[in-house]
This record gives sequence, structure tokens and C-alpha cells, in this order.
Amino acid sequence: MIKICDYGCGKEALYKIGKKWCCSKSFNSCSSKKVRKIIPREKPEFCDYGCEQEPKYFFKKGNKWCCSKSQNSCPSKKERARLKRVGISNKSAQLIETDNLCSFGCNQKAKYIYQNGMYCCSYDWHKCSGKQEQISNTTSKTWSDLERRKRLSETQRKDLIAAAIPVLENDKVCKDCGNKANFWFKTNNRYSCSDRIEKCPVVRKQISNRLTKQWKDISFTKKIQESLNLRPNKPETLLINLFKDLNLNFEYTGDFSFMINGKNPDFTNYENKKVIEFFGTYWHSEKFEDKSNEQSRIKHFAKEGYKCLIIWEEELKEVEKIIEKVIQFAKEI
Repeated sequence: MIKICDYGCGKEALYKIGKKWCCSKSFNSCSSKKVRKIIPREKPEFCDYGCEQEPKYFFKKGNKWCCSKSQNSCPSKKERARLKRVGISNKSAQLIETDNLCSFGCNQKAKYIYQNGMYCCSYDWHKCSGKQEQISNTTSKTWSDLERRKRLSETQRKDLIAAAIPVLENDKVCKDCGNKANFWFKTNNRYSCSDRIEKCPVVRKQISNRLTKQWKDISFTKKIQESLNLRPNKPETLLINLFKDLNLNFEYTGDFSFMINGKNPDFTNYENKKVIEFFGTYWHSEKFEDKSNEQSRIKHFAKEGYKCLIIWEEELKEVEKIIEKVIQFAKEI
């Protein structure tokens, strides 16, 4: 008995897929099952998304015409997406004709009414100047009361637990440096001159001293070396091969295997007490100038009896100049 394809192509069914018979091994290969191109419907007068502009592009998904190449670029759809983000549905405000004024105090004629019976001059009450002024006044009044801020519960202030709250009193003093306090931290009930405790000059100095002491500890640097498992990057590998070709005795020590008074040089010549530092373009730019001052690094190694040569990443574009620079540094007594 000949069976006909259950998907409606009219061909003889050869394969059973689940409970249905099909003419192909995969029902997606069946001619009647294949997705056909959607025939564009007649072009409407205005964009289907409600922006009242001339439609230019047809989208198979949704079978709609739009004024923009991307549906998300349509002004009407962008506005609906914005209203959705602020929690306002399209049906919240209804256009009306009334002599009533806006309920939010902007003294303009109302054009819309909300489901709660409030009149507004704008489809989105966030755009009403009267509502914006109300929100601003309420926020200022709330945050100007220090006692109220302190009474706020943990659940109400989850996003402010680690935040710096501005201080309005003039008699509060920074706990660390003794200057006028500009911020208060609830977590430890601490006043500070900066919006981050570590930005205070005294605290920064303390952190710097503590870290300097740690990096001078051999056991600490060994732990860092084991945990990071650092390897030479591409520019450092290029320099390693260059030193081998020139028969220069510079060993790679940028993996914290060798420290000089808390500083880790990238390449070291133990016999002649010379080091070479490689400065990358990003980490040693003006953005991190306090970390990578070229002269301070040279002076630091000079105090310990080491001569230092700085090689910048940009210099690697001209290898011949690098070779001359390195050979001249290696010959220096």
C-alpha cells in the first residue's frame, strides 16, 4: 500500500518520522515543509510602528513595513522601548481634550490622563517640568537630613552600603588626616575627606608603606610568583631572542624571580649589575604616570648599585635602533 507524505506535498512517503510519514529523511527537506519567502504585502501609507513616516523597508519577521533599516531605529519603537524601561505601558496615558491643568504643578494645559486619574501635559510624566521639580525637591529634602539617612534600614539602602554619603555639617573631621570631612561611610561609621577612604593622602601613604614592606619580603614574592605563574609576553619574547642573538647575558626575571628592594626588573645581568625594564604603551602611559615614572625607576635601581635601561614598546618598531641601544648599554662600565 502506497503512503502519501503527511506534510501535504503529494509525494510518496518513504520514511516514518515520529508518528508521521514523509517523502524525505528530514521533514525540513520536504518541499511543502520548507520555509517559503514571505510575499510582501501592499506598502501602507505610514510606518506600521506608528511613527507616521513613509515606510521604506519590509521585514519578514512580523510582516511589517518600517521607515528605518532597523526596526529598533524607528522613532516610535524607540520611544516605546524607553517607556517600557521606566515602567510606563502604552495604555497608561490616554489622549483627551480638557480644560484642566496638569496635576504636577507645571501650570500647562493637560493633554493626557493616567489610569490613576492624574492629568499631565506630557505622555510621559518624567518629561513634565512640574514633576521633575517635585522629584528634585523631595530628593534634596531626604538627603539633607543626616539623621534620616542613618535611620534607613539595610534593605532600603542595599545599593548605598559601600557608598559615600555627603556630609553637610562643617564640624565633622576626617578620621585619618584631620581635614574637614566631606563624606560619611555607614559601614564603619567613618568620616573621610574623600569619596573613597583610600584616596585620603594619609591612607594612601599607609597603603604604600605597607605594600613596599610586603614586596621586600621574599616569602611574599614567592607566593605571588607561584600564584601568577607569569610568562613572557610577545614583546618580551622578542627581546629574549634578541639578547640570545647578540650573546648578551640578560636573563628574564619579570616573573618575580628576582627583586631589588621591592622592585621587579624585567631583565637582569647579575655579573655586571645591570637591568633592563620594558615599558608597555598602556600600563606605562600618562594615565598611570605615578606607577611608571622612568627617572624614579632608574634612581631606585641606582641606589642598590644597578644600572637601568628603559625600553619602550614603541621603540620595538625600529629593531636596529634597539640593537644599538642595548649594545651600547652592555659596553658601559
